[in-house]
Amino acid sequence: MPPNQYPYAFTACAVALMSCSMRVLPGLQGRRSHRAKQIMTSLTDFALLPLINIEIYLGAKPLYAFIHAFSLIPLGIDILIKLFGIKCDDEIKESMKFANNFIHMASLAVISVIESNFWYFFVMLLYLMAQASLSYGHQNSKWTERMHLLFFTLFFLVSSKAVTDRNVVVNGILLGSTGHALVSVSPFQHPYAFCACAVGFCHAFAGLVESIACEDRCATCFKRLTCSCIEMMTLPMLNIDFYLKSEQSSPLALGHGLFVVPLAFDLLTKVSPNADVEDISTQTLKDLTILGNIVSLLFLAANENNAVYGMMVLAAFIAKYGAMIMDNIIAGTGECIGLLGYSVLFGLVPMALKNGTHTLVS
Repeated sequence: MPPNQYPYAFTACAVALMSCSMRVLPGLQGRRSHRAKQIMTSLTDFALLPLINIEIYLGAKPLYAFIHAFSLIPLGIDILIKLFGIKCDDEIKESMKFANNFIHMASLAVISVIESNFWYFFVMLLYLMAQASLSYGHQNSKWTERMHLLFFTLFFLVSSKAVTDRNVVVNGILLGSTGHALVSVSPFQHPYAFCACAVGFCHAFAGLVESIACEDRCATCFKRLTCSCIEMMTLPMLNIDFYLKSEQSSPLALGHGLFVVPLAFDLLTKVSPNADVEDISTQTLKDLTILGNIVSLLFLAANENNAVYGMMVLAAFIAKYGAMIMDNIIAGTGECIGLLGYSVLFGLVPMALKNGTHTLVS
């Protein structure tokens, strides 16, 4: 979220980053540091959601955007209480915080209904869960703080999607997942799996470039090609490595190399002058190849009694068919679900290639 395009959302992210930094950086002690931490806590409690709301309303209903600036009143009161040590009942402060959060979450719920945008609702829901994790969590429990931070992280991830309407976040997750897999997998010991991870990395990078470059033509064309590659190459290449690793099923490994035929047809379709019109026979061949490789990995998971393979089957199914189902239910979610599915798939690759086995059925 660039500051020149989304100043309020950028400010919210900056406040959260500074607040987290002050918690973890060593050497921040003393009276002044304590006061600074208190101010950052106030900003986190009273300013994050209003800033995100202002940014969302500027894109959807600009007329009502700056109504959310009323949060400056409880924010100012809370900061004055902490700075000057004014005695105030904790219940009053909690009531101010609750009222502020309730109004802004209600505002998000309203705009999500008016605009029929489920991302706004998810922003509200994640913020609610972040606050609820503190209110109803176990006292003095590390898990309470971890859950709180987890929900806040998801809150900012979903907020970036809701504000920018770009898949920067999920592409970033895929980039991190494939990058970790590339570092963990040796290209000499597992060349096919390494190649599959490299394809995923290129696709994530292309998606990031397209999002940042505002759908530049070259970036879009490159992403179309990598999209075909990640769909057609990933699972067959992984299957080859997994089957070669298997003692019982290794003779079947190179049979998965037949994916090059539908991949070649699909790439030729993408680079042809009529690239916008996809051939039905090519699409059918591609779907059969993907489904066949999912079934093949499922067979190997059952044959080897390997739980990681089973999880990879589920991730691959979600990446392809779960994305299609979700896109039919909620328009615009298909690509996000697909990228998240591939992120999980690539994240499991290093674990699947380890010598240790994780049994599917004990």
